[in-house]
Amino acid sequence: MDVKVAYSFIESILTQGFLSLGLKCGDNFIVFKTLTEKEYRNLKYLCPVGDEKLEKIIRLSLSTFMINSENMLINRNDKIEVLKDFYSNLPLMAIKLLLDNITTLHTKYISSLRYFEGFCYTDKSRYLWKTLSNSDPTTCSFSGIEGTENCGMNLVQENWVNINNKFDEEEIYERDFNLSLMISSSMNPKGSKAISISYKNSRDEIEDVRSQIAHYGYDKKRYVEERKASKWSKPIKTREDLVRELEKQIRGEKDHHDLFIEQWVKEQKRMAEEARNSIAEKQTQYRKKLEEMDLSAVEGSRLASPEEVKYLSQRAPGNGVLTNLGEEFLRHENKQAFIKKVSSVILKSENKD
Repeated sequence: MDVKVAYSFIESILTQGFLSLGLKCGDNFIVFKTLTEKEYRNLKYLCPVGDEKLEKIIRLSLSTFMINSENMLINRNDKIEVLKDFYSNLPLMAIKLLLDNITTLHTKYISSLRYFEGFCYTDKSRYLWKTLSNSDPTTCSFSGIEGTENCGMNLVQENWVNINNKFDEEEIYERDFNLSLMISSSMNPKGSKAISISYKNSRDEIEDVRSQIAHYGYDKKRYVEERKASKWSKPIKTREDLVRELEKQIRGEKDHHDLFIEQWVKEQKRMAEEARNSIAEKQTQYRKKLEEMDLSAVEGSRLASPEEVKYLSQRAPGNGVLTNLGEEFLRHENKQAFIKKVSSVILKSENKD
């Protein structure tokens, strides 16, 4: 919904108490309105339990604003009985179609509530509040429609009154603060100036946030942050949070945390597969290289004699490997088997010399 359209809806809800919709029903032109919370509460007392058709008829009666330019809100208790008789003569299909249009109107009413905070920060909202002069917004003097007081205040009007009362308190506080600052500046000018600058900075920051909300109709920065946080799993603090998480699990929905873990597991599997393929490729290349080597020029291996072992151990007394092997050779019972075991290591050392 566009911000300007939403603001026009909210203004109608505030000044009139409802959104209206005109429909042609036979030879009659009917103007319907959205129900207030008070009317929704009264609906269950006016209808017997289980009578579905009568419930629809009473809802239509409460939603009727005007019929052929006659205001149905005046002497409303008497008009309700007349409206019930009027709608009882309509076929059930016609009643259903009328209710579908009223439901669509109510959906627009609910959609516009997203921009309610932004509207409260606009100059138009404050102008309406100053014009209202702290009186009941359901009175005829404010709405210009007789009988609106019979419908009661809706939640938009109630919250709008509370918010503007808070704004009035802010104005009173700012006025008293400036007076106190003026008095204190005569005794401590430097300290008063520092306090004044700090207060002005905080006020400018608040006004900047409110102007942004008034521009978009809602706190866009907070909305973006909440959207980012909602992708991750939220902490369960209430029973409703638990029900919400269980419903998501039943539906099989994945939050950002689940998707992150799933992607991490896929990435680990991919890296492991690449490592295995790399090792297999290197092993294949090494075997191929060994198969291509010409071994005809390589001298045949032979066993080292005890004299060679002793000679090499004497030539490299600092070599810990050879020294240990010599000592182990002297202690070994089957010296031929030991020589056969270590001959290849000794020959390599001899070639290095």
